Amino acid sequence: MTDLLIIGTGGAGLTAALTAHEAGLSVTVVTKSLPTQAQTCMAQGGINAALGNVTEDSIESHIEDTLHAAHGLADSQMIARMCHEAPQSIAWLERMGVPFSRLDHAANPLQSVAQRRLGGASSKRACYAQDYTGLKILHTLYDRCIEAGIDFVTEHYLMNLIVDPDTKQVAGATFWDIHQGKVIALEAAHTLIATGGFGALYHDHTTNSYGSTGDGIAAVLRAGGVVSNMEFVQFHPTALQGSAILISESARGEGGYLIDHYGKRFTDELAPRDEVARAIFRQMQVGHHVRLDIRHLGKEKIEAHLPHELHLCRLHAGIDPIEAPIPIIPVAHYTMGGIATDSTFKVQGLQRCYAIGECANAKVHGANRLGGNSLLEIIAFGRLVIDTIVVQTKLPSSNSLKTQQINHDTAVIEKIFAKPNEVNFYHKRKVLGKLMYRDVGIIRHREAMHEAEIYLDEITAKLAIMGVGDKSRTHNQNLIAFLEFRNALLLAQGVLKSAILRQEGRGAHYREDFSLERSDLQAETLCRLSDGKLTLGIGGSNT
Repeated sequence: MTDLLIIGTGGAGLTAALTAHEAGLSVTVVTKSLPTQAQTCMAQGGINAALGNVTEDSIESHIEDTLHAAHGLADSQMIARMCHEAPQSIAWLERMGVPFSRLDHAANPLQSVAQRRLGGASSKRACYAQDYTGLKILHTLYDRCIEAGIDFVTEHYLMNLIVDPDTKQVAGATFWDIHQGKVIALEAAHTLIATGGFGALYHDHTTNSYGSTGDGIAAVLRAGGVVSNMEFVQFHPTALQGSAILISESARGEGGYLIDHYGKRFTDELAPRDEVARAIFRQMQVGHHVRLDIRHLGKEKIEAHLPHELHLCRLHAGIDPIEAPIPIIPVAHYTMGGIATDSTFKVQGLQRCYAIGECANAKVHGANRLGGNSLLEIIAFGRLVIDTIVVQTKLPSSNSLKTQQINHDTAVIEKIFAKPNEVNFYHKRKVLGKLMYRDVGIIRHREAMHEAEIYLDEITAKLAIMGVGDKSRTHNQNLIAFLEFRNALLLAQGVLKSAILRQEGRGAHYREDFSLERSDLQAETLCRLSDGKLTLGIGGSNT
Protein backbone atom coordinates (compact mmCIF):
# COMPACT_ATOMS: atom_id res chain seq x y z
CA MET A 1 0.00 0.00 0.00
CA THR A 2 1.34 3.41 -0.96
CA ASP A 3 1.02 6.58 1.13
CA LEU A 4 -0.47 8.56 -1.75
CA LEU A 5 -2.20 7.36 -4.90
CA ILE A 6 -2.40 10.12 -7.52
CA ILE A 7 -4.78 9.56 -10.42
CA GLY A 8 -3.82 11.78 -13.34
CA THR A 9 -0.53 12.97 -14.80
CA GLY A 10 -1.27 16.55 -15.77
CA GLY A 11 0.45 19.49 -14.14
CA ALA A 12 -1.60 19.10 -10.94
CA GLY A 13 -0.80 15.43 -10.46
CA LEU A 14 2.90 15.78 -11.27
CA THR A 15 3.31 18.82 -9.01
CA ALA A 16 1.67 16.95 -6.14
CA ALA A 17 3.81 13.88 -6.83
CA LEU A 18 7.06 15.85 -6.65
CA THR A 19 5.97 17.72 -3.52
CA ALA A 20 4.85 14.51 -1.78
CA HIS A 21 8.11 12.81 -2.71
CA GLU A 22 10.07 15.73 -1.25
CA ALA A 23 7.99 15.38 1.95
CA GLY A 24 9.02 11.74 2.28
CA LEU A 25 5.77 10.08 1.20
CA SER A 26 5.66 7.01 -1.02
CA VAL A 27 3.80 7.93 -4.21
CA THR A 28 2.16 6.01 -7.04
CA VAL A 29 0.91 7.96 -10.06
CA VAL A 30 -1.62 6.37 -12.43
CA THR A 31 -2.69 7.46 -15.90
CA LYS A 32 -5.03 5.96 -18.47
CA SER A 33 -2.70 6.91 -21.32
CA LEU A 34 0.89 8.21 -21.16
CA PRO A 35 2.11 10.95 -18.78
CA THR A 36 2.86 13.69 -21.30
CA GLN A 37 -0.50 13.40 -23.09
CA ALA A 38 -2.34 15.35 -20.37
CA GLN A 39 -4.48 18.37 -21.24
CA THR A 40 -2.00 20.67 -19.47
CA CYS A 41 -0.04 20.82 -22.71
CA MET A 42 -2.95 22.76 -24.28
CA ALA A 43 -2.59 25.68 -21.82
CA GLN A 44 -0.31 27.65 -24.09
CA GLY A 45 -0.72 31.32 -23.18
CA GLY A 46 0.92 31.56 -19.77
CA ILE A 47 0.71 31.20 -15.99
CA ASN A 48 -0.35 34.19 -13.91
CA ALA A 49 1.82 35.70 -11.16
CA ALA A 50 2.01 39.30 -10.01
CA LEU A 51 5.75 39.73 -10.55
CA GLY A 52 5.51 43.19 -12.11
CA ASN A 53 8.35 42.43 -14.52
CA VAL A 54 6.84 44.30 -17.48
CA THR A 55 4.18 46.60 -16.01
CA GLU A 56 3.32 47.62 -12.47
CA ASP A 57 1.30 44.91 -10.78
CA SER A 58 0.34 43.60 -7.34
CA ILE A 59 -1.08 40.49 -5.73
CA GLU A 60 -4.08 42.58 -4.66
CA SER A 61 -4.79 43.44 -8.32
CA HIS A 62 -4.50 39.76 -9.26
CA ILE A 63 -7.04 38.90 -6.53
CA GLU A 64 -9.37 41.67 -7.67
CA ASP A 65 -9.25 40.60 -11.32
CA THR A 66 -9.97 36.99 -10.38
CA LEU A 67 -12.88 37.92 -8.12
CA HIS A 68 -14.36 40.15 -10.81
CA ALA A 69 -14.28 37.37 -13.41
CA ALA A 70 -15.83 34.87 -10.96
CA HIS A 71 -19.12 36.82 -10.74
CA GLY A 72 -19.67 36.19 -7.04
CA LEU A 73 -19.24 32.40 -7.13
CA ALA A 74 -15.69 32.10 -5.79
CA ASP A 75 -14.20 31.98 -2.32
CA SER A 76 -12.15 35.12 -1.72
CA GLN A 77 -9.87 33.33 0.75
CA MET A 78 -9.09 30.54 -1.71
CA ILE A 79 -8.39 33.10 -4.43
CA ALA A 80 -6.10 35.00 -2.06
CA ARG A 81 -4.20 31.79 -1.26
CA MET A 82 -3.74 31.05 -4.95
CA CYS A 83 -2.62 34.56 -5.87
CA HIS A 84 -0.24 34.88 -2.91
CA GLU A 85 1.29 31.52 -3.87
CA ALA A 86 1.81 32.64 -7.47
CA PRO A 87 5.30 34.19 -7.19
CA GLN A 88 6.51 31.19 -5.15
CA SER A 89 5.01 28.87 -7.78
CA ILE A 90 6.99 30.59 -10.55
CA ALA A 91 10.14 30.41 -8.41
CA TRP A 92 9.52 26.68 -7.87
CA LEU A 93 9.02 26.10 -11.60
CA GLU A 94 12.26 28.02 -12.17
CA ARG A 95 14.06 25.62 -9.86
CA MET A 96 12.48 22.68 -11.71
CA GLY A 97 13.98 24.03 -14.94
CA VAL A 98 10.97 25.38 -16.88
CA PRO A 99 12.43 27.40 -19.81
CA PHE A 100 10.42 30.61 -19.50
CA SER A 101 10.84 33.32 -22.13
CA ARG A 102 13.14 36.04 -20.82
CA LEU A 103 13.55 39.79 -20.56
CA ASP A 104 16.90 41.48 -20.98
CA HIS A 105 18.85 43.25 -18.24
CA ALA A 106 17.12 41.67 -15.20
CA ALA A 107 18.71 41.56 -11.76
CA ASN A 108 17.81 37.92 -11.01
CA PRO A 109 16.17 34.92 -12.74
CA LEU A 110 12.67 35.59 -11.36
CA GLN A 111 12.75 39.22 -12.51
CA SER A 112 13.87 38.11 -15.97
CA VAL A 113 10.70 36.05 -16.67
CA ALA A 114 8.76 37.59 -19.56
CA GLN A 115 5.08 38.40 -19.03
CA ARG A 116 2.11 39.17 -21.28
CA ARG A 117 -1.45 40.27 -20.65
CA LEU A 118 -4.24 37.75 -21.05
CA GLY A 119 -8.00 38.29 -21.04
CA GLY A 120 -9.53 39.86 -17.94
CA ALA A 121 -6.17 40.89 -16.46
CA SER A 122 -5.44 44.49 -15.53
CA SER A 123 -1.74 44.18 -16.37
CA LYS A 124 0.85 41.98 -18.07
CA ARG A 125 0.85 39.12 -15.58
CA ALA A 126 1.13 35.83 -17.49
CA CYS A 127 4.61 34.27 -17.41
CA TYR A 128 5.15 32.34 -20.61
CA ALA A 129 7.45 30.09 -22.60
CA GLN A 130 6.73 31.33 -26.13
CA ASP A 131 3.29 29.83 -26.82
CA TYR A 132 4.20 26.38 -25.46
CA THR A 133 3.86 27.24 -21.76
CA GLY A 134 1.75 24.31 -20.53
CA LEU A 135 3.64 21.83 -22.69
CA LYS A 136 7.02 22.93 -21.36
CA ILE A 137 5.79 22.90 -17.76
CA LEU A 138 4.36 19.39 -18.21
CA HIS A 139 7.50 17.97 -19.79
CA THR A 140 9.77 19.59 -17.20
CA LEU A 141 7.72 18.23 -14.29
CA TYR A 142 7.68 14.75 -15.80
CA ASP A 143 11.45 14.86 -16.25
CA ARG A 144 11.84 15.77 -12.56
CA CYS A 145 9.50 12.93 -11.54
CA ILE A 146 11.53 10.41 -13.54
CA GLU A 147 14.71 11.82 -12.02
CA ALA A 148 13.21 11.39 -8.53
CA GLY A 149 12.26 7.77 -9.22
CA ILE A 150 8.53 8.28 -8.68
CA ASP A 151 6.47 5.20 -9.54
CA PHE A 152 4.23 5.54 -12.62
CA VAL A 153 1.52 3.09 -13.63
CA THR A 154 0.51 3.84 -17.23
CA GLU A 155 -2.43 2.75 -19.38
CA HIS A 156 -4.70 1.93 -16.44
CA TYR A 157 -8.25 3.25 -16.77
CA LEU A 158 -9.96 4.43 -13.56
CA MET A 159 -13.02 2.34 -12.78
CA ASN A 160 -14.09 3.27 -9.24
CA LEU A 161 -12.88 4.38 -5.84
CA ILE A 162 -12.62 1.78 -3.07
CA VAL A 163 -14.92 3.18 -0.38
CA ASP A 164 -16.06 1.94 3.02
CA PRO A 165 -19.86 2.39 2.84
CA ASP A 166 -20.13 3.15 6.57
CA THR A 167 -17.25 5.59 7.13
CA LYS A 168 -16.88 6.88 3.55
CA GLN A 169 -13.14 6.30 3.88
CA VAL A 170 -11.45 5.93 0.49
CA ALA A 171 -8.76 3.23 0.46
CA GLY A 172 -7.56 3.53 -3.14
CA ALA A 173 -9.16 2.74 -6.48
CA THR A 174 -9.78 0.04 -9.07
CA PHE A 175 -8.50 0.24 -12.65
CA TRP A 176 -8.87 -1.61 -15.91
CA ASP A 177 -5.37 -2.72 -16.84
CA ILE A 178 -5.38 -2.06 -20.58
CA HIS A 179 -2.32 -4.26 -21.20
CA GLN A 180 -3.49 -7.31 -19.28
CA GLY A 181 -7.22 -6.89 -19.79
CA LYS A 182 -8.36 -7.22 -16.19
CA VAL A 183 -9.50 -5.18 -13.19
CA ILE A 184 -6.83 -4.47 -10.58
CA ALA A 185 -6.85 -2.52 -7.31
CA LEU A 186 -4.28 -0.08 -5.97
CA GLU A 187 -4.60 0.59 -2.27
CA ALA A 188 -3.44 3.79 -0.63
CA ALA A 189 -3.63 5.69 2.64
CA HIS A 190 -4.71 8.76 0.67
CA THR A 191 -6.12 9.17 -2.83
CA LEU A 192 -5.69 12.34 -4.88
CA ILE A 193 -7.81 12.81 -7.99
CA ALA A 194 -6.24 15.00 -10.69
CA THR A 195 -7.95 13.59 -13.77
CA GLY A 196 -8.85 16.81 -15.58
CA GLY A 197 -12.12 18.17 -16.90
CA PHE A 198 -14.95 16.93 -19.08
CA GLY A 199 -14.74 19.14 -22.17
CA ALA A 200 -14.80 16.09 -24.47
CA LEU A 201 -18.55 15.69 -23.98
CA TYR A 202 -18.71 18.64 -26.45
CA HIS A 203 -17.26 16.21 -28.99
CA ASP A 204 -15.98 17.91 -32.20
CA HIS A 205 -16.72 21.29 -30.59
CA THR A 206 -13.90 21.46 -28.06
CA THR A 207 -10.18 22.08 -27.81
CA ASN A 208 -9.97 19.09 -25.46
CA SER A 209 -8.73 15.64 -26.39
CA TYR A 210 -11.17 12.74 -26.77
CA GLY A 211 -10.07 11.48 -23.35
CA SER A 212 -11.22 14.53 -21.36
CA THR A 213 -14.38 12.76 -20.24
CA GLY A 214 -14.37 13.58 -16.53
CA ASP A 215 -13.56 10.05 -15.37
CA GLY A 216 -12.50 11.18 -11.89
CA ILE A 217 -15.60 13.33 -11.46
CA ALA A 218 -17.87 10.45 -12.47
CA ALA A 219 -16.05 8.11 -10.06
CA VAL A 220 -16.59 10.57 -7.19
CA LEU A 221 -20.30 10.77 -8.00
CA ARG A 222 -20.60 6.98 -7.98
CA ALA A 223 -18.73 6.85 -4.66
CA GLY A 224 -21.18 9.21 -2.98
CA GLY A 225 -19.21 12.44 -3.28
CA VAL A 226 -20.52 15.85 -4.30
CA VAL A 227 -19.97 17.73 -7.56
CA SER A 228 -20.67 21.44 -7.98
CA ASN A 229 -21.21 24.15 -10.62
CA MET A 230 -21.32 21.77 -13.58
CA GLU A 231 -23.16 24.33 -15.71
CA PHE A 232 -20.12 26.62 -15.89
CA VAL A 233 -18.24 25.59 -19.03
CA GLN A 234 -15.80 28.06 -20.51
CA PHE A 235 -15.75 28.51 -24.28
CA HIS A 236 -12.44 29.66 -25.66
CA PRO A 237 -13.02 32.47 -28.17
CA THR A 238 -10.44 31.35 -30.71
CA ALA A 239 -10.23 27.85 -32.14
CA LEU A 240 -9.52 27.06 -35.76
CA GLN A 241 -12.72 26.90 -37.78
CA GLY A 242 -13.22 23.37 -39.06
CA SER A 243 -10.89 21.56 -36.63
CA ALA A 244 -11.52 23.24 -33.23
CA ILE A 245 -7.76 23.29 -32.60
CA LEU A 246 -6.88 25.92 -30.03
CA ILE A 247 -5.34 29.20 -31.12
CA SER A 248 -3.92 30.41 -27.84
CA GLU A 249 -4.94 33.60 -26.10
CA SER A 250 -1.27 34.48 -26.40
CA ALA A 251 -2.07 35.61 -29.96
CA ARG A 252 -4.44 38.25 -28.60
CA GLY A 253 -2.14 38.89 -25.64
CA GLU A 254 0.59 39.86 -28.09
CA GLY A 255 -1.79 42.30 -29.79
CA GLY A 256 -3.91 40.30 -32.24
CA TYR A 257 -7.27 41.71 -33.42
CA LEU A 258 -10.64 40.06 -33.84
CA ILE A 259 -12.26 41.26 -37.05
CA ASP A 260 -15.77 40.79 -38.38
CA HIS A 261 -17.22 39.99 -41.79
CA TYR A 262 -16.15 43.43 -43.03
CA GLY A 263 -12.65 43.42 -41.57
CA LYS A 264 -13.56 45.67 -38.60
CA ARG A 265 -12.75 45.12 -34.92
CA PHE A 266 -15.97 44.59 -32.96
CA THR A 267 -15.00 43.73 -29.37
CA ASP A 268 -12.29 44.14 -26.73
CA GLU A 269 -10.03 41.19 -27.51
CA LEU A 270 -8.78 40.98 -23.91
CA ALA A 271 -12.12 41.16 -22.12
CA PRO A 272 -13.02 38.07 -20.02
CA ARG A 273 -13.45 34.98 -22.17
CA ASP A 274 -17.19 34.66 -21.69
CA GLU A 275 -17.74 38.16 -23.08
CA VAL A 276 -15.44 37.65 -26.07
CA ALA A 277 -16.94 34.23 -26.89
CA ARG A 278 -20.49 35.66 -26.84
CA ALA A 279 -19.47 38.59 -29.03
CA ILE A 280 -18.08 36.16 -31.63
CA PHE A 281 -21.10 33.86 -31.35
CA ARG A 282 -23.44 36.80 -32.00
CA GLN A 283 -21.58 37.41 -35.26
CA MET A 284 -21.98 33.74 -36.17
CA GLN A 285 -25.72 33.84 -35.44
CA VAL A 286 -26.23 36.34 -38.26
CA GLY A 287 -24.13 34.29 -40.66
CA HIS A 288 -20.89 36.24 -40.36
CA HIS A 289 -17.41 34.76 -40.12
CA VAL A 290 -14.90 36.02 -37.57
CA ARG A 291 -11.15 36.03 -38.04
CA LEU A 292 -8.14 36.61 -35.83
CA ASP A 293 -5.70 39.02 -37.42
CA ILE A 294 -2.06 39.08 -36.28
CA ARG A 295 -0.51 40.29 -39.53
CA HIS A 296 0.27 43.73 -38.07
CA LEU A 297 2.55 42.12 -35.43
CA GLY A 298 5.09 41.41 -38.15
CA LYS A 299 6.94 38.27 -39.22
CA GLU A 300 9.76 38.61 -36.69
CA LYS A 301 7.49 38.93 -33.64
CA ILE A 302 5.14 36.14 -34.78
CA GLU A 303 8.01 33.73 -35.36
CA ALA A 304 9.65 34.63 -32.04
CA HIS A 305 6.60 34.67 -29.73
CA LEU A 306 3.91 32.64 -31.53
CA PRO A 307 5.72 29.79 -33.30
CA HIS A 308 3.21 27.16 -32.21
CA GLU A 309 0.20 29.11 -33.46
CA LEU A 310 2.03 29.74 -36.73
CA HIS A 311 2.68 26.01 -37.14
CA LEU A 312 -0.91 25.01 -36.24
CA CYS A 313 -2.45 27.40 -38.75
CA ARG A 314 -0.18 26.27 -41.55
CA LEU A 315 -0.63 22.58 -40.75
CA HIS A 316 -4.36 22.37 -40.00
CA ALA A 317 -5.88 25.29 -41.91
CA GLY A 318 -3.44 25.83 -44.77
CA ILE A 319 -3.17 29.48 -43.75
CA ASP A 320 -0.06 31.53 -43.11
CA PRO A 321 -1.02 34.04 -40.34
CA ILE A 322 1.85 36.29 -41.40
CA GLU A 323 -0.02 36.86 -44.67
CA ALA A 324 -3.73 36.25 -43.91
CA PRO A 325 -6.25 36.42 -41.02
CA ILE A 326 -7.14 33.19 -39.20
CA PRO A 327 -10.77 31.92 -39.39
CA ILE A 328 -11.88 31.11 -35.83
CA ILE A 329 -14.87 29.94 -33.79
CA PRO A 330 -15.45 29.68 -30.01
CA VAL A 331 -15.52 26.11 -28.65
CA ALA A 332 -15.65 24.40 -25.24
CA HIS A 333 -12.28 24.67 -23.55
CA TYR A 334 -12.38 24.47 -19.75
CA THR A 335 -14.81 23.26 -17.08
CA MET A 336 -15.03 25.51 -14.01
CA GLY A 337 -17.26 23.06 -12.12
CA GLY A 338 -16.22 19.69 -10.81
CA ILE A 339 -15.59 17.77 -7.61
CA ALA A 340 -16.63 19.88 -4.61
CA THR A 341 -13.70 20.33 -2.20
CA ASP A 342 -13.12 22.23 1.03
CA SER A 343 -10.26 24.61 1.85
CA THR A 344 -7.89 21.66 2.37
CA PHE A 345 -8.88 20.09 -0.99
CA LYS A 346 -10.78 17.22 0.65
CA VAL A 347 -13.65 15.86 -1.44
CA GLN A 348 -17.04 16.72 0.00
CA GLY A 349 -18.80 13.55 1.15
CA LEU A 350 -15.67 11.33 1.24
CA GLN A 351 -12.76 10.83 3.63
CA ARG A 352 -9.04 10.57 2.78
CA CYS A 353 -9.82 11.63 -0.76
CA TYR A 354 -8.67 14.88 -2.35
CA ALA A 355 -9.07 16.58 -5.72
CA ILE A 356 -7.13 19.32 -7.48
CA GLY A 357 -6.92 20.84 -10.94
CA GLU A 358 -9.64 21.04 -13.55
CA CYS A 359 -11.53 18.04 -12.16
CA ALA A 360 -12.10 19.95 -8.91
CA ASN A 361 -14.03 23.04 -7.94
CA ALA A 362 -11.67 24.69 -5.47
CA LYS A 363 -13.79 27.86 -5.67
CA VAL A 364 -11.19 30.03 -7.41
CA HIS A 365 -12.75 30.36 -10.89
CA GLY A 366 -16.43 30.77 -10.06
CA ALA A 367 -18.53 31.54 -13.12
CA ASN A 368 -15.62 32.38 -15.44
CA ARG A 369 -11.90 31.58 -15.30
CA LEU A 370 -9.22 34.11 -16.12
CA GLY A 371 -6.73 33.06 -18.78
CA GLY A 372 -3.48 32.13 -17.03
CA ASN A 373 -5.12 31.06 -13.77
CA SER A 374 -5.56 27.40 -14.74
CA LEU A 375 -1.82 26.71 -14.83
CA LEU A 376 -1.40 28.72 -11.64
CA GLU A 377 -4.08 26.70 -9.84
CA ILE A 378 -2.53 23.33 -10.67
CA ILE A 379 0.94 24.38 -9.51
CA ALA A 380 -0.08 26.34 -6.40
CA PHE A 381 -2.66 23.84 -5.16
CA GLY A 382 -0.65 20.83 -6.32
CA ARG A 383 1.94 21.92 -3.77
CA LEU A 384 -0.45 23.03 -1.01
CA VAL A 385 -2.57 19.86 -1.01
CA ILE A 386 0.40 17.87 0.32
CA ASP A 387 0.44 20.01 3.50
CA THR A 388 -2.90 18.44 4.40
CA ILE A 389 -1.91 14.89 3.51
CA VAL A 390 1.39 14.69 5.41
CA VAL A 391 -0.27 15.36 8.78
CA GLN A 392 -2.74 12.49 8.38
CA THR A 393 -2.15 8.98 9.70
CA LYS A 394 -2.15 5.91 7.51
CA LEU A 395 -5.31 3.97 6.84
CA PRO A 396 -5.19 0.19 7.38
CA SER A 397 -5.70 -1.96 4.32
CA SER A 398 -9.13 -3.51 3.76
CA ASN A 399 -8.85 -6.62 1.62
CA SER A 400 -12.58 -7.30 1.74
CA LEU A 401 -13.46 -3.89 0.32
CA LYS A 402 -10.82 -4.28 -2.38
CA THR A 403 -12.10 -7.71 -3.38
CA GLN A 404 -15.72 -6.55 -3.45
CA GLN A 405 -14.89 -3.61 -5.73
CA ILE A 406 -12.78 -5.77 -8.07
CA ASN A 407 -15.62 -8.29 -8.36
CA HIS A 408 -18.18 -5.54 -8.97
CA ASP A 409 -16.12 -3.84 -11.68
CA THR A 410 -15.23 -7.14 -13.33
CA ALA A 411 -18.94 -7.91 -13.58
CA VAL A 412 -19.52 -4.51 -15.19
CA ILE A 413 -16.90 -5.25 -17.84
CA GLU A 414 -18.35 -8.69 -18.54
CA LYS A 415 -21.80 -7.16 -18.97
CA ILE A 416 -20.42 -4.67 -21.51
CA PHE A 417 -18.81 -7.49 -23.51
CA ALA A 418 -22.12 -9.39 -23.47
CA LYS A 419 -24.22 -6.49 -24.78
CA PRO A 420 -25.78 -6.86 -28.23
CA ASN A 421 -24.12 -3.68 -29.62
CA GLU A 422 -27.19 -2.71 -31.64
CA VAL A 423 -26.50 1.04 -31.42
CA ASN A 424 -23.16 2.58 -32.42
CA PHE A 425 -22.01 4.66 -29.46
CA TYR A 426 -19.39 6.46 -31.58
CA HIS A 427 -22.24 7.98 -33.59
CA LYS A 428 -24.09 8.91 -30.39
CA ARG A 429 -20.91 10.52 -29.08
CA LYS A 430 -20.90 12.86 -32.08
CA VAL A 431 -24.62 13.53 -31.63
CA LEU A 432 -24.02 14.34 -27.97
CA GLY A 433 -21.27 16.81 -28.84
CA LYS A 434 -23.45 18.62 -31.37
CA LEU A 435 -26.40 18.63 -28.98
CA MET A 436 -24.40 20.10 -26.11
CA TYR A 437 -22.76 22.77 -28.25
CA ARG A 438 -26.03 23.85 -29.83
CA ASP A 439 -28.34 23.74 -26.78
CA VAL A 440 -26.07 23.93 -23.72
CA GLY A 441 -23.34 26.05 -25.21
CA ILE A 442 -22.35 29.70 -25.31
CA ILE A 443 -25.91 31.08 -25.25
CA ARG A 444 -28.67 29.01 -23.64
CA HIS A 445 -32.47 29.03 -23.55
CA ARG A 446 -34.97 27.01 -21.54
CA GLU A 447 -36.86 25.55 -24.49
CA ALA A 448 -33.75 24.33 -26.30
CA MET A 449 -32.34 22.83 -23.09
CA HIS A 450 -35.58 20.98 -22.34
CA GLU A 451 -35.52 19.50 -25.84
CA ALA A 452 -31.89 18.51 -25.28
CA GLU A 453 -32.87 16.89 -21.98
CA ILE A 454 -35.45 14.69 -23.72
CA TYR A 455 -32.96 13.61 -26.36
CA LEU A 456 -30.20 13.02 -23.80
CA ASP A 457 -32.56 10.78 -21.82
CA GLU A 458 -33.21 8.82 -25.03
CA ILE A 459 -29.48 8.35 -25.65
CA THR A 460 -28.95 7.25 -22.04
CA ALA A 461 -31.82 4.76 -22.24
CA LYS A 462 -30.15 3.14 -25.26
CA LEU A 463 -27.01 2.34 -23.27
CA ALA A 464 -28.59 -1.04 -22.61
CA ILE A 465 -28.18 -1.95 -26.28
CA MET A 466 -24.84 -0.22 -26.83
CA GLY A 467 -21.70 -2.27 -26.48
CA VAL A 468 -18.34 -2.89 -28.08
CA GLY A 469 -17.54 -4.63 -31.33
CA ASP A 470 -14.04 -5.56 -30.23
CA LYS A 471 -14.32 -8.44 -27.75
CA SER A 472 -10.59 -8.80 -27.12
CA ARG A 473 -9.40 -8.43 -23.53
CA THR A 474 -6.04 -6.79 -24.01
CA HIS A 475 -5.24 -3.39 -25.54
CA ASN A 476 -8.94 -2.81 -26.26
CA GLN A 477 -9.38 0.90 -27.01
CA ASN A 478 -12.96 0.26 -28.13
CA LEU A 479 -13.76 -0.71 -24.52
CA ILE A 480 -12.00 2.38 -23.10
CA ALA A 481 -13.92 4.66 -25.47
CA PHE A 482 -17.18 3.07 -24.34
CA LEU A 483 -16.34 3.52 -20.65
CA GLU A 484 -15.47 7.15 -21.36
CA PHE A 485 -18.75 7.62 -23.22
CA ARG A 486 -20.70 6.33 -20.20
CA ASN A 487 -18.98 8.89 -17.99
CA ALA A 488 -19.58 11.67 -20.51
CA LEU A 489 -23.30 10.83 -20.60
CA LEU A 490 -23.54 11.01 -16.81
CA LEU A 491 -21.75 14.35 -16.67
CA ALA A 492 -23.75 15.74 -19.60
CA GLN A 493 -26.86 15.10 -17.50
CA GLY A 494 -25.23 17.05 -14.67
CA VAL A 495 -24.33 19.99 -16.93
CA LEU A 496 -27.75 20.13 -18.57
CA LYS A 497 -29.82 19.77 -15.39
CA SER A 498 -27.66 22.33 -13.58
CA ALA A 499 -28.02 24.78 -16.49
CA ILE A 500 -31.81 24.39 -16.44
CA LEU A 501 -31.93 24.82 -12.67
CA ARG A 502 -29.86 28.03 -12.64
CA GLN A 503 -32.38 30.54 -14.01
CA GLU A 504 -30.04 33.48 -14.51
CA GLY A 505 -27.15 34.67 -16.64
CA ARG A 506 -23.85 34.56 -14.78
CA GLY A 507 -20.41 34.47 -16.39
CA ALA A 508 -20.00 31.54 -18.77
CA HIS A 509 -23.57 30.40 -18.03
CA TYR A 510 -25.56 32.83 -20.16
CA ARG A 511 -29.30 32.37 -20.63
CA GLU A 512 -31.26 34.46 -23.09
CA ASP A 513 -34.49 33.87 -21.13
CA PHE A 514 -32.87 34.84 -17.78
CA SER A 515 -30.01 37.11 -18.80
CA LEU A 516 -29.52 39.00 -15.50
CA GLU A 517 -27.67 37.81 -12.42
CA ARG A 518 -29.86 37.11 -9.40
CA SER A 519 -28.64 37.78 -5.87
CA ASP A 520 -30.65 34.82 -4.53
CA LEU A 521 -28.70 32.48 -6.85
CA GLN A 522 -25.23 33.54 -5.73
CA ALA A 523 -24.54 30.02 -4.52
CA GLU A 524 -23.15 26.75 -5.84
CA THR A 525 -25.18 24.23 -7.78
CA LEU A 526 -24.66 20.90 -6.00
CA CYS A 527 -25.06 17.52 -7.68
CA ARG A 528 -25.18 14.03 -6.14
CA LEU A 529 -25.92 10.54 -7.40
CA SER A 530 -28.57 8.73 -5.39
CA ASP A 531 -29.92 5.29 -6.38
CA GLY A 532 -28.56 5.84 -9.86
CA LYS A 533 -30.24 9.22 -10.34
CA LEU A 534 -28.82 12.71 -10.13
CA THR A 535 -30.23 15.04 -7.48
CA LEU A 536 -29.50 18.74 -7.71
CA GLY A 537 -29.86 21.87 -5.66
CA ILE A 538 -28.57 25.43 -5.43
CA GLY A 539 -27.17 26.13 -2.00
CA GLY A 540 -29.43 24.35 0.46
CA SER A 541 -32.30 23.56 -1.92
CA ASN A 542 -32.71 20.18 -3.62
CA THR A 543 -34.63 18.91 -6.63
